[in-house]
Amino acid sequence: MHHIALSRAIGTEFLLRKYKSLRLTLAIAAAIVLLLLIWLTTVNIWWWFLAAPGIVVIMLGAVLLLFVRVLIRLLSPTLSQKQDTAVKGFVDKLERVADNIQMPPFMIVFQVIRDIIRPRNPTFIKTVVDDSSTLHADFAKLTREFND
Repeated sequence: MHHIALSRAIGTEFLLRKYKSLRLTLAIAAAIVLLLLIWLTTVNIWWWFLAAPGIVVIMLGAVLLLFVRVLIRLLSPTLSQKQDTAVKGFVDKLERVADNIQMPPFMIVFQVIRDIIRPRNPTFIKTVVDDSSTLHADFAKLTREFND
């Protein structure tokens, strides 16, 4: 049971980091599109036929982003301050290892989610840890944090 909480903690922290960067990118793009749509409606009233669906799509995107954030929060296990710090440090190192092996972030997210949904032995994270000697000690320490 502890390995599921550990996988959920690592997975949700990783997802949350990717979500934050995606949210910023989408917010900037939505603001630019919204400003363009508003400007076009000042040029000619017929542009409202394009602006109205565009505004609806932007609002639906905002609702979808909110839904994803709530889903990440629901999946995230309750952690102590010590566990939270340890998970964040581990994910930092995991991201650096992923950069070194040039694995796209969505593939890491996919692998972790797959391990949560269908547990297997060894898990993706355990495989990465075994392959990287620098992560092994940190993973053992993090595992002890969840066994307490």
